[in-house]
Amino acid sequence: MLPIDPHRWQQSRYFPVPTIIEAASAIYQSHNVKELAHSRAGVENLHATQQAIIQAVDDARTRGIRKLIIVTGVPGAGKTLAGLDAVQAIMATLDLGTEQAAFLSGNSPLVAVLQEALKRDLDRRTKANVRSLSSRIREIHRFVRDTYLDTRPPADRVIVFDEAQRAWTAERNLKKFGRNIAEPDMVLEIMGRHEGWAVVIALVGGGQEIHAGEAGLAAWGESLSRHSRWEVLTSPEALDGGAAVAGSRLFRASPPEGVTILRDANLHLAISKRSFTTEVTAAWVNAVLNGEEQMAASLATRGLPIYATRDISAARTWLRANVAGSRRAGLVASSGAARLRSEGIEPPSFDFLRGVDYVKWFLQPDGDYRSSNQLEVAMSEFEMQGLELDLVGLLWGGDLLFEPNKVVPRRLKGLGWTPVTETYNPQASADDPGMRVRNKYRVLLTRFRKAMVLVVPKGSSDDPTRVPAEFDTTYDYLVRCGAAPLSACQAK
Repeated sequence: MLPIDPHRWQQSRYFPVPTIIEAASAIYQSHNVKELAHSRAGVENLHATQQAIIQAVDDARTRGIRKLIIVTGVPGAGKTLAGLDAVQAIMATLDLGTEQAAFLSGNSPLVAVLQEALKRDLDRRTKANVRSLSSRIREIHRFVRDTYLDTRPPADRVIVFDEAQRAWTAERNLKKFGRNIAEPDMVLEIMGRHEGWAVVIALVGGGQEIHAGEAGLAAWGESLSRHSRWEVLTSPEALDGGAAVAGSRLFRASPPEGVTILRDANLHLAISKRSFTTEVTAAWVNAVLNGEEQMAASLATRGLPIYATRDISAARTWLRANVAGSRRAGLVASSGAARLRSEGIEPPSFDFLRGVDYVKWFLQPDGDYRSSNQLEVAMSEFEMQGLELDLVGLLWGGDLLFEPNKVVPRRLKGLGWTPVTETYNPQASADDPGMRVRNKYRVLLTRFRKAMVLVVPKGSSDDPTRVPAEFDTTYDYLVRCGAAPLSACQAK
């Protein structure tokens, strides 16, 4: 047996051995993650999307080309589940000694919750197998950090990039790591090092950019102008700026010359006719956040499972009454809802949630004080993105109000609220402070499976940060848009 050369080992490429990868695949194969990566798309639609992905990967391998696959779908349609299942199916066809595949996400809470949920299924397996999970489900920023400066191709021939519209801009990368290059460019450059074939599968949701410096869908189109050797297979929604991507588009203008663009309708995760409420909800949320009251009211007549109340105690009572069986309930709020403390809930700031185990919040059973079912701690858009609960209580903050014919995003500055500048540009929503506020609520308003209760505080006449008239106007607007008063609803 040859001795290990420490320097050579330190400089070697990250490449999990096949036995570790096979262990991770076996773990995933035995676990049903649908409770976390929920899909309201019909089985036939989800299967069609997965087959389209698998066939596209097989085509890239056969032809020896680089391919960018863009998958779209409304929140809750099952994009994450499709990506996880696609990685699993693709792994079964690869020579794991020379080529691999991975599921990558910029959403660290999602990665942590998925890994923990899979680990909990391992009561009959070894700790070595538990560690193998991190080889298949990883953070995209760590993947980029670990591979960009290495001129060799990565171990993975195929990567799934979940929430790909949240890739970082060049400005954000420059500020964080001193690299003046956008993350889509980095990903295409890294994967383009392979001789022969390589595939990037981008799972895209529109209007979900909630951090400054998240590049948006159009950044991938811009990167293709610098990486023209990639063939693009995309859903029509990504090209046309449909409702599922909140009006954002892959190309701000015309596609760059020399790039082959192919459409496949199966790459849009449509909602099953038996589960139309998700499609209605996504369209309703877009209308509400755009100030389109009549459109929202019309959509609500199609069976909107969203209710409104001014009483947080009433909301808790309703949520507890309807969380029977294995259902999960929880409270959510915008990270900008800075005055929730007056309602008895700590605002979900980063500093506060740093002391909360959000993995246990998502996974612990009813009766455990750390569980979401306790309705004590509200998670923000950052922890909730990509994950869902059956029943959700959304605590409305003072950072987004609705005045007559006007949507007002705000931030708390000193002793009062300040309107946030907004240009309303779906193609650059992460660079628009006002759009980021809307996007926070777009994420939060789509985090439920069964029903949601909107809790709009009553405010206080002696507190300038909680003006009753402002909350009254907002509550009335939401009700006119179709949110039913909680007192009139039935158990779900």
